[in-house]
Amino acid sequence: MVYVEVAWSLIDANNGRSLSQVYFPNAMKDKSGKYVEIIPNAGKTLPVFYSLNGTVEPVLSTDDNGGQYMPIAGNGRGSGFVVSNDGFILTNRHVGQGWETGYEYWAQHQIPAGLLLEAGAKGITISKISAEQFPSDWVPDHAKIVFEGKLDPDNYREMGDPLDLPARCKAATMS
Repeated sequence: MVYVEVAWSLIDANNGRSLSQVYFPNAMKDKSGKYVEIIPNAGKTLPVFYSLNGTVEPVLSTDDNGGQYMPIAGNGRGSGFVVSNDGFILTNRHVGQGWETGYEYWAQHQIPAGLLLEAGAKGITISKISAEQFPSDWVPDHAKIVFEGKLDPDNYREMGDPLDLPARCKAATMS
């Protein structure tokens, strides 16, 4: 038996850049010009999600906004077994391939709420989303949309089959 430690970060196969979840400041100016929290007691920044065909996923970007966005990454440890003379180690998927396993960052860090973007006939609407509405079964390797650089509704790619990522990305426009 061996002890296995791993660390991983989700990378855009098109340009080699790390992918980060977009976070917005949890403050806006009220009518008097004073900054107030959008969601009281939810922290200084809020994770941003989008809804596409009834599925909620995190908004990802190739830009980290000067460290303000949260990298999609993880680490793990566990046991494995040496199964061949040349050192091949057999372990569980959640240990050796965490990006193919449910992402638990929001629950682990007890993030209470976020913002939800939804495209509609009149453009993008932004609403509050509670932690209970965060995607509990989201798998990083199956990301659907990535914004190139800064969050811009006219600058995103829809992802196809994650196994054929570079070939299946296409330009799209959000209405």
